[in-house]
Amino acid sequence: MLTSSLSRGGVRRNVDIRTVNRLRTFFGIAILVCGFSTTQAQLDEISLSLGGATYFGDLTPTTSIFSTGRESYSVSAGASYALNDYLSLRGQISLAKFSGDDQFQQDENRRLRNLSFRNQLIEGAVLLDFNITDAFSRTYQDLQIHALLGLGVYRHNPQAQLDGTWYDLQPLGTEGQIPRDSLSLLRGPYNLVQMAVPLGFYLEYEINRNFSIGLEYMHRITFTDFIDDVSTRYPDLDALETRNGSIARQLAFRTVELEGMEDATPLGIRGNSEETDAFATLQLRLIYKWSGSKVRYYNRRNR
Repeated sequence: MLTSSLSRGGVRRNVDIRTVNRLRTFFGIAILVCGFSTTQAQLDEISLSLGGATYFGDLTPTTSIFSTGRESYSVSAGASYALNDYLSLRGQISLAKFSGDDQFQQDENRRLRNLSFRNQLIEGAVLLDFNITDAFSRTYQDLQIHALLGLGVYRHNPQAQLDGTWYDLQPLGTEGQIPRDSLSLLRGPYNLVQMAVPLGFYLEYEINRNFSIGLEYMHRITFTDFIDDVSTRYPDLDALETRNGSIARQLAFRTVELEGMEDATPLGIRGNSEETDAFATLQLRLIYKWSGSKVRYYNRRNR
């Protein structure tokens, strides 16, 4: 019989109203910031970034702080507006893909859970870029350290593979996330559009007055535990199959796919809802500087 060492958490409530309120707050702040930037700022630089992506959640290996899934990439494009000599406002669009798989777990019970996923998301963010080196150094430095903090909105879509076909997991209700009045299942669908708080840092090396390169790490704090479609408890599998079909049942409980576990039954706990998921990117940036940035480049060299 399958046992579980997964943490027990309470059932999540539908967060539609809270998410709408967060989106309103985000766009309100973004409008205020952009309104300020148009009167005080000037276009400073544009950038293109390429790198990898990872996530932190229920399918993160127990021996690692991040996912070591097979599919990982990220690409971003951004434009920055200078507010002063060391503070900029960056608008950025990012595409990221990452995955997780219980087969990489060291914990026996998690390997027996046998869940896996991939997720591709697109994110729009507004970031404050603080050049720490420029703010505190009295001499010009080729290598500069930046700190980043912002607000973002992203759309994600967790998927899992069965018999060579990829299925969108949210519509299948693999943890019972379908309307409350349907067969006594637990809650409504989780939202695929979510907010995030990006924060991070990057190292920038100024090659000349036109170009810089940088290495950037950006972590996203999120407000959902369903980036990997794993959060709370197994649903009533018979009710789920009646409502959404046999594929939904198979993707909700995958222990039975393992040799010797054909008669296993779920014991309740599927994931840990006490902590939300997160994701991050590590990217190499190529930065092209406009005229305002070039002026500051010369000012820094001559001070």
